[in-house]
Amino acid sequence: MHEYPFEISVRIITYNQEKYIAQALDSIFQQQVDFPIEIVIGDDFSTDNTLKIIKSYRSTEKIKLKILNRVQGDQYSILRTKNGRLYNFYDTLAHCSGKYICFLDGDDWWGDPMKLKKQYHFMENNPKCFVSSHPWKVYYENTGQFDPRVNQGDRILTRMMRNTNFDILKMPRYNGTPINSADTVLMFLSKTKGHHFIINDIKPAFYRIHGEAIWSIISTEAKAEDRLRTRLYLYDWFRNSPFEKRAKESVKNALIRLYHSNSFLELNFENSFGEKWQKYAEEFKIGKLNYFHRFKRYVGRYKKKFLKKIIPNYRSTY
Repeated sequence: MHEYPFEISVRIITYNQEKYIAQALDSIFQQQVDFPIEIVIGDDFSTDNTLKIIKSYRSTEKIKLKILNRVQGDQYSILRTKNGRLYNFYDTLAHCSGKYICFLDGDDWWGDPMKLKKQYHFMENNPKCFVSSHPWKVYYENTGQFDPRVNQGDRILTRMMRNTNFDILKMPRYNGTPINSADTVLMFLSKTKGHHFIINDIKPAFYRIHGEAIWSIISTEAKAEDRLRTRLYLYDWFRNSPFEKRAKESVKNALIRLYHSNSFLELNFENSFGEKWQKYAEEFKIGKLNYFHRFKRYVGRYKKKFLKKIIPNYRSTY
């Protein structure tokens, strides 16, 4: 049996989050744990005081602070430039040595000091559980208001999962373009490993929405395109595996979202998604609208243009 030096690794990735990082770290150091954990921080060359604030914290008896040492021009920065910003996600994960891994970005925070203890004991008592999560809420930075709704669905800042092989995140790209949706890849990976449980007696974590977040400033069209590119990457990765059908379904769902965003009007699918697109278009039978059961709500004046865009040699007989 594999021996782990820590029971839990808390993975944090940061970039220019000097306004928020202290609240994130405080919510970890306030955890009431009776077992060793580590906080593994991957700062992606912040140009503000984020790293200075992080270095002002000190390890405690139960919580070890591990700040990854990175300098411009080193091996990490070379691979980061080559593989895109998702490489920080992978590299920080690769330095996690705990039996379980939790995730927190530098602008979010946890709301329950018993979170780690509750999730840890749940995972220990349920060996078929690969990932557990708990409620979360949205906080709007620009208004200083909390969304009153408590969300029960899976979100990365609530997740605890068993340590595993994360090579799928090492160089995630499709048709030569890096993908940005690490959470999507991680969520799909976890579904191939075991069961997912939601623990409702943990107080909500808080997901902060603000205008400085990288994902927030990406256009709706670019997000829709990245979702499709991510799911095509997953389809290639899990091809000829028991999870191929599930990956194919995720591609179809991404296509529907792309259609709904109308961003397809600006795209050249073969340039954006490569020569394999013609094979995929035929393989998914995406020209047959009954395959898109959700399309029934969205059929409109762009339907024919959409099909012409995504289906090589489109014919009106589809």
